[in-house]
Amino acid sequence: MMILKLLLALLMMLSINLRSSEATCYNVYSRSEVYALQSILAAWNESTPDMTTNLAGWSSSQIFPCYNNQSWRGVICSFYVDNITDPCNFTVNIVVIHLTAASIVGTLPSAIGHLTRLVELTLTDNPGLSGNIPKELGNLTNLVILNLSNNGLNGSIPAELFRSNRSSNRSVIRQSTLQQIDLSNNQLSGNLPNLGGASWLQSVKISNNKLTGPSPPFYDPGTDYGFMNMTELNTIDLSENELVGSPPNLTAIWRLQSVNLSSNYFNGSIIPTSIFNTSANLTVLDLSHNNFTGLLPDLSTFSNSLTQLNLSFNSFNPEPYPAWVKGFNQLSMLSLKRNGLSGSFPYDLASLPNLEIL
Repeated sequence: MMILKLLLALLMMLSINLRSSEATCYNVYSRSEVYALQSILAAWNESTPDMTTNLAGWSSSQIFPCYNNQSWRGVICSFYVDNITDPCNFTVNIVVIHLTAASIVGTLPSAIGHLTRLVELTLTDNPGLSGNIPKELGNLTNLVILNLSNNGLNGSIPAELFRSNRSSNRSVIRQSTLQQIDLSNNQLSGNLPNLGGASWLQSVKISNNKLTGPSPPFYDPGTDYGFMNMTELNTIDLSENELVGSPPNLTAIWRLQSVNLSSNYFNGSIIPTSIFNTSANLTVLDLSHNNFTGLLPDLSTFSNSLTQLNLSFNSFNPEPYPAWVKGFNQLSMLSLKRNGLSGSFPYDLASLPNLEIL
């Protein structure tokens, strides 16, 4: 992320010297990118309030989104110099669209798939942004960050977002570049697609939607990928959906640090070695408000890393408070309530040096 921010800063510095010639060099923009931006503007223009503030600079008469003081709000371009002696011999590409709380009202048009140089697409906190997520976002082969959280989007999540292109002999032609995706707090429904084609994913947040069905497989022979490919993943949050069946198999993901599967309908017994990689430095685990049964899982393999553990509101077998909890010296939050635990409360838990919430 730090490298990405530095690159974007350099692009902005370079643009200062090139924007003055942009107005007279009409061929510097890709026609398909101009068409994509104008299509987005047309989808938002009629209903978005106070366009001059919320989408400052966005105009059908101003086709240069990165021109001096008339730049379009939230749009960042890259400038590639083809010939330093020719002021018009350079190429401009849109690499970032970042609009937070812009009161956008409208939909995402399929033409957004023409912004193939886009590295970041962040459209958050716009409850009037509704409709489906276009499958054409899967055409954005350079996209690293996709954040569409806290909007009014509905429909299913396109599988194309996580798909790598393969040849007839199943070798990878194009690997997905996506590293962060946040679709939380929308109205998305249907099944969660197989995420494994985006093997560079580090963070997946799709909480507080209406997703149903089972979690994606560890390995899908039909696509040749699954959770087994997602070795870079460190954060997964699928909480507050309606997912059913066994929890996802995350045993291949040794970088995993934060897992939140709470408030779903996952069931069955929890065997840590069949769900988690025991070499992972897991710091946050929330499996609360599900239908898990059997013995309360022994998570002592993560005693040196877990800081937050929530297994409350499940249907584990009645048993005494687990002795293994006493070894979790890093815990700041522990919740095991509404699980039918029996016997006396282990007051020596108070000796855990970092425990604040119990």
